[in-house]
Amino acid sequence: VHDGQLVHVLSAAYNPAQPASSQRQTAVIRGVYMMMGRTLERLPAVPAGCVLALGGLETAILKSATLSSTPAVRPLAPMTFQAAPIVRVAVEPTNPADLPRLVEGLRLLNRADPFVEVAVLDSGEHVLGAAGEVHLETCVKDLRERFARVDLQVSPPLVAFRETVGHPAEVGEGAAVGSRGPPRIVEASTANGVATVRVRAAPLPGALASCLDSHAATLKRLIHSAAAASSSSSAAASGAAAGSSSVAGAMAHTGSSGTAGHAGQQEASSLGIASGADSEEALRAQVESILSEGGAPLRSLLERGWLLGPKGCGPNLLLTRNAGAAAHGSPVRAASLFDAPHNIVVKAPKSGSQGMSAHSTQHAQPEPGASTDSGHAYADADGAATTTSLNHATDTVEVRLGAPLAAQALGVLPPGAAQEPPPALPPGLDQVAPLLESGVVAGFQLATAAGPLCEEPLWGVAFEVEVRVAAPGGGDGGALELQEEVYGPFSGQVMTAVAAACKRAVMEADPRLVEALYLCQVQASAEALSGTYAVLNRRRARVLSEEMREGSDVFVVHAYLPVEAAFGLADEMRRRSSGAASASLLLSHWERLQVDPFFVAVTEEEREEHGEEGGAGAPNLARRLVTAVRRRKGLPVEEKVVKAATKQRTLKRNV
Repeated sequence: VHDGQLVHVLSAAYNPAQPASSQRQTAVIRGVYMMMGRTLERLPAVPAGCVLALGGLETAILKSATLSSTPAVRPLAPMTFQAAPIVRVAVEPTNPADLPRLVEGLRLLNRADPFVEVAVLDSGEHVLGAAGEVHLETCVKDLRERFARVDLQVSPPLVAFRETVGHPAEVGEGAAVGSRGPPRIVEASTANGVATVRVRAAPLPGALASCLDSHAATLKRLIHSAAAASSSSSAAASGAAAGSSSVAGAMAHTGSSGTAGHAGQQEASSLGIASGADSEEALRAQVESILSEGGAPLRSLLERGWLLGPKGCGPNLLLTRNAGAAAHGSPVRAASLFDAPHNIVVKAPKSGSQGMSAHSTQHAQPEPGASTDSGHAYADADGAATTTSLNHATDTVEVRLGAPLAAQALGVLPPGAAQEPPPALPPGLDQVAPLLESGVVAGFQLATAAGPLCEEPLWGVAFEVEVRVAAPGGGDGGALELQEEVYGPFSGQVMTAVAAACKRAVMEADPRLVEALYLCQVQASAEALSGTYAVLNRRRARVLSEEMREGSDVFVVHAYLPVEAAFGLADEMRRRSSGAASASLLLSHWERLQVDPFFVAVTEEEREEHGEEGGAGAPNLARRLVTAVRRRKGLPVEEKVVKAATKQRTLKRNV
């Protein structure tokens, strides 16, 4: 490499068969430096086999790229990381006039560190994401001393959480959970009253949710390809525009068109990297292993998988009633939610009403020990208050939406599996079906992006969504009045109703908080072992193993440690062990926190089991975390402002 040489900068997605693509650009090297320890020695040229630094590439490379003297080469495989940055802080300059320098410093830091994430929130805050506490401290120090060179104000760490519903198989002994029945069905209607939506939320196993999360890019590409194939086959078979536009609407909300997905598949397969066929085989092998443990109920649920969320590639699943030919030959059909008894159906807030998600933590859950039907006027078994809203058999028409695209992507159904044709729609509803489908998909994506507890993304939740619309002209074949000039676009009304119903369905299905866990490795001497365990137990760590290193008196302890409780671990560990113990952290996985945010210990048995801190009126661990996140985001919280008050009296003050 010599000074002034013209090089080709190739991104990880570059295909040498298309040298004119936007994934390749050229740059001129403006300086060649030999790296000698901490110093740089400028040379006219550097031979192969040396560690060197290049100048003049700051505008061509963001984090990493492949440099070549010819475009007829394949790029090197990109660097892969275990997980996305989990710890974030908001930074701002002490002097507001230094904001441009901070923005430029964040840009340089983003280029220098491949793991850093820099974002600007809607509120205008500049957020810096890092892998852990030590990495975050290093990034803030580099930003303050090297890149921005301004005085900074750093907020407390913003730890990411997820929201989910409780899985019965994952509840351990002694968990602070209340007694609940099966999840209830939530009903919501559009503002014009034309469409009625029913939603039920169900949990996915933690292993399956982690699998979907880790293979997000592969699943997104496979779903796009399946959607494109389904659209072309349905158009060729029937020639009907409604079916093809319906699938196209679903694809539009999952991120891109089928053509782009097919092109991305060809591009990824030509590169032969981890997102190709090997990744698909690993994904389907992992899913099959999970299905062998989950049994027939989990398989029948996944066979109805339609789309993933949020952003079209997350760990949540949207289910469809459209049946397909399963691998074992049996039809995939689920009972209709509209056939459920009235006493297990609850009404979501009206479409367009505000504050549902903001007040879910205060009003959506019944008090512990009370009946699950209390607090709802429509929950009586006789259905006196819900006869008009729940009787859909005579004046509504079921509209089946979606196709098992996610099931085909996961390998549960064979590619191009024959689907059972949906029932024919009455005249006047052909144009409404695409609007319904696009609204359902958009509402599902909105609900999974911000949950009802503290507006964190959902994790490991499957939604059953069914829609019925009023028969045109009251059943006599007339035109269907959507009243869009009064209530807005019909697809937007459906989106609002579905999003509200999905959030309420999570609250009705035993909501839980999901926290990230570190794999913590502690090396301590025999004298410091007791202090090490005291620190780990205080921070809710779960010890996995303890072994003694051969030939020494050093013990190695492995444990899972919540990210929320990991701040200050190194300092406390050194202080409690007098420097004889050190800890290293590696982001491991997400895990459900088996504590009901709405559980309150009221009986003597519950107080004896969970302690006096869990007594009446005291928030538990999950509730404290939810309240802290809601307060940080500016959402309403339920807290007792006056803890001890007496009647005001005028007393003589003795001096």
